[in-house]
Amino acid sequence: MNPILYQSKYPFIAYTPPSFRDLEYVKQIFLAGGIGVQDTTFFDSVEFKETLTLLEKLNVPYGVRLASLAENAQTWELLAESKNISFVIVSADHARHIPAL
Repeated sequence: MNPILYQSKYPFIAYTPPSFRDLEYVKQIFLAGGIGVQDTTFFDSVEFKETLTLLEKLNVPYGVRLASLAENAQTWELLAESKNISFVIVSADHARHIPAL
């Protein structure tokens, strides 16, 4: 492995395919030294909430991928309440949308 990667808290990030909930995958990535990301791009609000609840029960750091910054307020509230989330990956079609966070 590249020695520069050893200086990173998580030397690699891997995420699930869109619409594929695999919590064991997220946990195994963490155990391998990286951070797992659950892609929630096509999840409805019920699937998203269930998935976040299950991810929290893993008790390992994780990330989620959202469809866009334009997610509803409930999505951001759930993320704010999550204790083990390390980051959120979002799509932004223009840099001016980033300050929305």
